Amino acid sequence: MEVSYYAVPFFIGGYQMSVVRFCSAAGCREVIPVGQYFCKKHQYLQKEYEDKRKHWQRDNYKKMTKEQKHEYNRKVYKKRMERSAKAPHDYNRFYKTSKWVKLSRQTLQKSPVCVMCLRKGIVKKADLVDHIVPIREDWSKRLDSTNLQSLCYRCHREKTRKDHQRERKINMNS
Repeated sequence: MEVSYYAVPFFIGGYQMSVVRFCSAAGCREVIPVGQYFCKKHQYLQKEYEDKRKHWQRDNYKKMTKEQKHEYNRKVYKKRMERSAKAPHDYNRFYKTSKWVKLSRQTLQKSPVCVMCLRKGIVKKADLVDHIVPIREDWSKRLDSTNLQSLCYRCHREKTRKDHQRERKINMNS
């Protein structure tokens, strides 16, 4: 079984907490530690789940020919290049700098829980570090640790969507 370093206890406001997730069984809302897939009640599904996963990965890999892999990689590369051509290069380069990588890792270690989920009373593992004030709005705050927050993918998508909507409204009114 895979064990995540996020499963270790940490402290928020003086209270000891552990990062948890929901059981993967359909409809089950049992809370379990990160690194497990099923609660004790649905543990019998674990082996079947792992077998399906391995089988799917192995079969899809075997089915792809060298040409298909080449074509897929070419399409992915082309999409990335088109996206990076649209966005200012400073933003793209910034997220690859050693300073950002180091700072984002430190932030995730200090706060391994999604802050937006935590406000809703849900304890969920954070997947990435987000700028509270987007760097498009204030470039000088890009490495300011007080402008960073740990978020899960879902909350980050939601926040980014709201930021883009706000920007569009501002641009339409200008």
